[in-house]
Amino acid sequence: MSFTGDVGPDTLKWVAIKGGLDIQTSGNYFTSDLEQAKTTAAFADYVVIANNLSANYYRSFAGSTLQTPLLEWALAQPQFRLLTPADQTARYFVFANSPVVDFVG
Repeated sequence: MSFTGDVGPDTLKWVAIKGGLDIQTSGNYFTSDLEQAKTTAAFADYVVIANNLSANYYRSFAGSTLQTPLLEWALAQPQFRLLTPADQTARYFVFANSPVVDFVG
């Protein structure tokens, strides 16, 4: 899942195919609905979010307004594991979605 810029769903799929992987991508970078973005992210295996400070992405797309709040939300969710460096020099943040399983109770 991705929302804006040069790392959109089509780009991710193309890079995967070149590497011999068959992946399914989703993401709507033409929407500014944060709740829809959270719902989509919650079901995705991986989430790519642009770093608002250093990524080269199209800030005129509606989804560009989602980058910072979606990143803050993903960082606060226990099921999202950050796979890229957690510093401001990263252009994009990549998360693996590993749902938390409660074995107690």
